[in-house]
Amino acid sequence: MFDLNLPIPAQQLERLALAASGGDHVLAREAAQQVRVQLWRGLFDPARGSFAAWSRTVLARFCLDDWKRRRRVGGHESALLAADPSDGTKAVEFALDLADPFGPDDVAAIRRWSPRQRVVLLWWFGLWGKLPAEERRSALARLGVPADAAPPPDFEGWSAADRITHLVGLLGGRRNDIAQTCCRDRGKVAALAFTRQLRGW
Repeated sequence: MFDLNLPIPAQQLERLALAASGGDHVLAREAAQQVRVQLWRGLFDPARGSFAAWSRTVLARFCLDDWKRRRRVGGHESALLAADPSDGTKAVEFALDLADPFGPDDVAAIRRWSPRQRVVLLWWFGLWGKLPAEERRSALARLGVPADAAPPPDFEGWSAADRITHLVGLLGGRRNDIAQTCCRDRGKVAALAFTRQLRGW
């Protein structure tokens, strides 16, 4: 049975969510709802890949954010830390991918972006931590920003308006410039080898 406007059967989305959550049914329900919300917001672009592939990315990010939140709050061992990376759990694999630095080809490609594009795009899409530390410091120095600047916790979960406000406060310029960079230049992020592997991002 299909949900209203859901491009795949609801049961398929539930299976994908359960796999991403490592078997946590409560988290799986919340993650599946996040997919529906993101779809309703118009964030799925069929030209970039299948809905199932896009859903896997949304689900993995949601589960990873939940595990990070629980680790910060305390009282629960993070599933990310507790899981065996070889168990095939997609969310764990995705988290490990996010923790690994970009490969040399991606670093070379990012060096061709302006320093401002590096900060805006990699912060916006949650990839800043994958850029080697010396590359992060170099980009920030060229913008006159403190070398230890980094996205605040849960930055990706903020509304677009709040993220833009924060980036304008950090980098200066106009809100519209930040918004245009996120929209106009997102293809630069999609062209990276790392994001191409995500299929549908």
